[in-house]
Amino acid sequence: GDQPSHRQLDPEDPFRAAMLQIAEVRRDILESDGAIVLATTPAAIRAAAVEGRFAVFFNLEGVAPLRGSLGALDLFGELGVRAVQLTWNLRNEAGDGVAEDSGARLTRFGRSLIAHANRTGILLDGSHLGAGGFWDLVEHATRPFVCSHSNAAALMPHRRNLDDRQIEAVARSGGLVGVACYPAFLTDGDATLDHVLDHVEHLLGVAGPGHVGFGPDYVDYAEAIVHAALESAGNLYGAPRSYPAGLARIEETPNLTAGLLARGHAPEVVRGVLGENYLRVLEAVQAPAASAGQAAAGGRSG
Repeated sequence: GDQPSHRQLDPEDPFRAAMLQIAEVRRDILESDGAIVLATTPAAIRAAAVEGRFAVFFNLEGVAPLRGSLGALDLFGELGVRAVQLTWNLRNEAGDGVAEDSGARLTRFGRSLIAHANRTGILLDGSHLGAGGFWDLVEHATRPFVCSHSNAAALMPHRRNLDDRQIEAVARSGGLVGVACYPAFLTDGDATLDHVLDHVEHLLGVAGPGHVGFGPDYVDYAEAIVHAALESAGNLYGAPRSYPAGLARIEETPNLTAGLLARGHAPEVVRGVLGENYLRVLEAVQAPAASAGQAAAGGRSG
C-alpha cells in the first residue's frame, strides 16, 4: 500500500526524511498500547522479550541525515537511535558506500563520528561501507562494531559481502557479522534456507560462535521504495529476486533455529546467533559510556 513512509523519503533532505520516519514509528509505538516498545538498551530488549512485547531498536542506515553534524547524532540519540551505519551504498559526508567505492578512506567527519559514537555508547555498523572506509573503521574504533547485514564473500563474491580478513577484523573488535537473507548476497540462483545456513556456518568458522548474528534485511514493508533507491544507486544487486525459500519472512525464523540445530550446532551457539551475541555487543558498547557519564556527573562510589 501507499504507506506514509513511501511519501516521506525525501532524498533532497535526508534529515527531514529520517525525522519523519522516526516520528511515524514512534507514533505506531504510542498507538500500540504497550504491545510495541522503543528499546535503547539490551536490558530493555530482554525485558520486552520476557513480557511478550515487540522491541524496536533504531539503527540509522547511513549518516546522510546528520549532514556532517555530530550534534545531530546526539539529537537522534535523544529520539532513541542507538546504532548508526556509516554509509548506505552511496557516498556521504563520512565516506564511500560500496556502490561508489573509490578506495578512499573515511573523511575527517567519518573518523570524528567513530570517536564520538564510541564515547557516547552508540553502536557502529560497517555494512555497506567501501573497503577503504571499512579498514578505517577497524583502525579507529575503540569499541566493538558490527556489520549487521553482510554475508561471506568466500561463498558469494558480492561487493556487499565480507572476505575472511574482514570477518576476522570484526570479530577481533568484539563485534559480530549478521547474516542477511537478501538473495543476491547468498547465491547466483534461487536462494534457499540451506544457503543461509551455509553462510552462518562459514561465519561461525571464521569469526567464532560469539561473533555471528542474524540480520535478515527484509524489505517487504517498503519494497517499491527500496528497489527504486537500489536502481538509482547503479543497480548493484541485479534484478529483484525472491527471499530464500524457508526463510522468506521474519515469521519463518524458527526454520533457521531448526536448521542450525539439525546441522549439529549447540543450543547456546544458536541462541547467540539469534540475538544473545547482539545483546552482548550492545552491552560492551554502552557500558563504558554509562560509566563515563556517571563519572562526569560526579557519581563515583566509595
